Amino acid sequence: MTRDDGRLMAAVRVQSGDRVRVWGTWLDVRAVRLDRFATGGTAVVLFFRSGPPMRLHAADVLAVERRGGPAMSPRLIRTADWLLAADRSGSGPVFEAECTTCGDTSGAFDDDQDATEIWCLRHAGLTRHTGFRGITTSFLRATSGQ
Repeated sequence: MTRDDGRLMAAVRVQSGDRVRVWGTWLDVRAVRLDRFATGGTAVVLFFRSGPPMRLHAADVLAVERRGGPAMSPRLIRTADWLLAADRSGSGPVFEAECTTCGDTSGAFDDDQDATEIWCLRHAGLTRHTGFRGITTSFLRATSGQ
């Protein structure tokens, strides 16, 4: 692999703002959504700035160029008369976990991703369920540029 191929990582780790190499070219990721396959298992749907979305298995490996920090970093998105940015007026991201076997959830934790991981491990110990969905909710605010 050459330096221009980016870093290899599982599809489930791709974030909005990353660039991924698919179909022989680099595409900018506009959004990422987790979904389920009808047969079970986690699907990752990548939405690009151009071209059709792509549905992958969570463990599929892609070449990824990470742009900046985490998704929802203070980067701004502008269109016509509007500006979209992370909302800093309330809490930070909210973390939650869901068991993919029974649907039980951890409840929401403000700014504490470790708490959801601990909940997953406790739930696995009690139930022997091993699959979990990590849900991170970040808040955005649109403001008029006028």
